[in-house]
This record gives sequence, structure tokens and C-alpha cells, in this order.
Amino acid sequence: MVASTRQYSRFGHKLGAWVRSVLLYIIVIITSVIAFFPLYWMCVTSMLSRGHIFVFPPAFLPPRLSLASFAEIMEARPLLLWFGNTLLVTVSAAVLALFVSTFGAYSLSRFRYRGRLTIITLNLITQMLPAPLLVIPLYVIFRDFHLLDTYVGLIAAYTTFTLPLCIWTLKGFFDSVPVEIEEAAMIDGCSHIGALFHIVLPLSLPGLAATTLFALITGWNEFILPVTLINSQSKWVMGVGLSSFIGEYLISWNQIAAAAIVMVLPIVVAFAFLQQYLIGGLASGGLKG
Repeated sequence: MVASTRQYSRFGHKLGAWVRSVLLYIIVIITSVIAFFPLYWMCVTSMLSRGHIFVFPPAFLPPRLSLASFAEIMEARPLLLWFGNTLLVTVSAAVLALFVSTFGAYSLSRFRYRGRLTIITLNLITQMLPAPLLVIPLYVIFRDFHLLDTYVGLIAAYTTFTLPLCIWTLKGFFDSVPVEIEEAAMIDGCSHIGALFHIVLPLSLPGLAATTLFALITGWNEFILPVTLINSQSKWVMGVGLSSFIGEYLISWNQIAAAAIVMVLPIVVAFAFLQQYLIGGLASGGLKG
């Protein structure tokens, strides 16, 4: 009797674990489908002709697919020029924001001085202000300094909007690095700058990767700043160029989808490249803990 009860208990435990695993897989599959379906539908739309886009009911596996939309947008619009402008401005702003935020976050994390809490508070308050509220004052300042319709002005604007959260993110990672490790390095003759580059930054690779991704994604998807500060079509970025596909009487959805795929691909590649540093850094941190 006791043996049969134990066997029944083991069977119930295994059955419960199997049911939980099945439910977990079902939830993961449903969530993945919901997350990736817009990207899939964008790819399908980009390869459809204009007459097949609004067919009802929609075909989730359309029989006719073509790359004509990609050829059309390359011929009709200077897409490669806009892509190069976006790459130049976004990467430059991300590198500048990462460089400045590294020293700013290290200062807020390691040093105690008058006005430190005020800087931290103002740093958070800037994230609460909507971008349209700051665009007009920024436009006036850039106009007075002759930075309108220039790459330098756009890079400075991107850096200004990206910097506060970059500082806050890196500060959290720097706070997690034990101060004793830096003190031991300083005893051996290392300076604060040396400890930052040789001790803190290598231990904060997940934070650097996350901050870099944030800066890249924010700059790559920005629309309000470039549409306000840039007038010349030759200096447009991808976001502004993408909006130009919306005409007064006609919207070429297949061309918009094709241009959106071209715009999304670099961010996907950047995430795929930096993902190993995110996962590897978090895993090593868990093992050390």
C-alpha cells in the first residue's frame, strides 16, 4: 500500500512537471508569435505588389513574392545616402555619449562632492520631459550657434537626449563593482583613470553593451530632432526619408515596408553582435556571485 502510494505520488509529480513544461512552452510560443508577427508581415508586405496588399482575406503565405519594391526605392529615393547619414550621426552620437557618460557615471559613483545629488536629480528630471517640449528651445540655441542643417548639430542633439539615461545606466553598473578592487589596484600604483579603464570597465561589459545598444537604438529611431533641425534632403536620416514615402493621395505600403526593413537590419545586426557580451557578462557575474 505504501509502495503504491509512493509510486502514485511520483507519477503525479512527474505529470505536474510535464504539464508545467508544456504550458511554459505554449506561453513562449504564443509570445514569440505575437512579437515576431509584425516583422514577418512587414517582410511579406515589402515583397507584394501594390494590387495584392489590400486583398481580403489576407494571405499569410502569399503565392507571388517579388523584390521589385526594393529596386523601386533604390531608384526613386537616395536611400543609400540617407542610410549613410543615419549611420554617421547615430554611431558618432553613440560613441560620444558613451565616452562622456563613462566619466560622468564614474564620477557620480565613486566621488562624494557638493552638488552630486543635485546632478543626479536633474539627470532624472530630464528624462521626464517630453522631446517636443525641448525641441523649440534647442532649435533657437542651434540657430544662434549656426548649427542648423549640419551633421555636427544633429550629433550634438542626439548626444544631449541620450546622455542622461546612459549616465544613469552606467552608474548602476559601476556601483556594483566593489571599491576594494580599485583600492587594491591603486595600492599597486594605479590612478583613478587607470582603475577605471583596467578594472571597472572590463567588469562592466554588460553595462557598456546595454548602454551602447540603447544609444544606437535611440539615435537610429529618432525622428523629431532630424525633422526639426535638418532642412536639406541630402542630409536626411532614414526616419525622415521613410516619412517621405507617405504622399498626399497615395501611400506605397510595399515601398515603406521595404525601406523599413533596410532601416531595421543594422539594429538587428548590432544586437546580434552585442548579445554575446550581454549574456556572457551576466553569466560570469552570476558565477562570481
